[in-house]
Amino acid sequence: MRQRRKRVHGPYKHGNRWRVVVVYPDGTRDPLAFDSEEEARAFVRSAHRELAGEDTIEDTVDRFELWLESTGAKPVTVRTARERLVRFFAGEMDIPVRRLTSARAAALYDRLRERFAVQTHRHTLAEAKRFARWCLESGLLRSNPLTAVKPLGRPRRGKPQLRVDEARALLDAVWQAFDSGDGRALMPAVCLLTGLRAGEVARLEARDVDDGGRLLWVAEAKTDAGRRVQEVPDPLQARLAAHARDRGGQLFPGATRHSVHHHCDRLCAAAGIPKVGPHGLRGTYATLSTTGGTSPEALMRALGQTSVTVARRHYVAPGALESARARAGWRVIEGGAGNFSPVRVPNEIESEPAKEKAE
Repeated sequence: MRQRRKRVHGPYKHGNRWRVVVVYPDGTRDPLAFDSEEEARAFVRSAHRELAGEDTIEDTVDRFELWLESTGAKPVTVRTARERLVRFFAGEMDIPVRRLTSARAAALYDRLRERFAVQTHRHTLAEAKRFARWCLESGLLRSNPLTAVKPLGRPRRGKPQLRVDEARALLDAVWQAFDSGDGRALMPAVCLLTGLRAGEVARLEARDVDDGGRLLWVAEAKTDAGRRVQEVPDPLQARLAAHARDRGGQLFPGATRHSVHHHCDRLCAAAGIPKVGPHGLRGTYATLSTTGGTSPEALMRALGQTSVTVARRHYVAPGALESARARAGWRVIEGGAGNFSPVRVPNEIESEPAKEKAE
């Protein structure tokens, strides 16, 4: 077990003063109060400089995690930050943070790029840069070793999606597995048929399945817009209600966003189709909803987004919007010249009602 060292946390606002907490290796805590934030920060910088000679990167990540919590960051944000830092500093967590040089940081990023996709290594680097800036502001580093490390590669928008026949095959595999007693098989179906994120699926509680499975309450999301009530399509309603019945707490006990990925891969393999993760299934939902005529505003709300542009650019496959417009035009033609009725076209502009005939 790793031996704890002396740590300094803060400063935290405490009434009209600022508090700094010194934690000793034996676990005892010594709270100190300062009249101003400047005095408290000066003490913290001085204490960190004294400790920097012995603090490892792992010690410092622990302290950074506590600082994030003190800012009011959500637990999922704190967990994600730690995961990214552990990924970036893999194999180097036990070295003193003061030995983090520009050359070492560049080598760590080069190794990261060899192992992970562009989107992953760019996000990981961004977190490492934030960590280094905090170390500099806290007095743990005299210069920022990640300043010269530039993110490389162009992130690919969206994720691979399923075709219509593949989506049907996946649902067949899900229903078969669920009917055989595999409750977790519903995870990919929830992503595909409601557009939820992996983390949202993992955090669902049994009570979130409402009105006989017709409604799904998303109470825990990474954004305010993500908290929503989603309507559940017929094929999933009864199964979701049956799975939630007489169950308390988590809808899928012990689930994490990583386990949602696992079950999506597993059910795709069982269906004999390409493996598509939760994000790709969410994109499939967006694409099929758009081609079915869902308006961009409704899709944005269903995805828990605040921007129509983001919903289109990152989730809807190219051509889906044009396909929906073409079908809307065909419905007008199909109605005949004498039976024209306006059709809701899935973009910001709607057809104007026909003017009333003059009496």
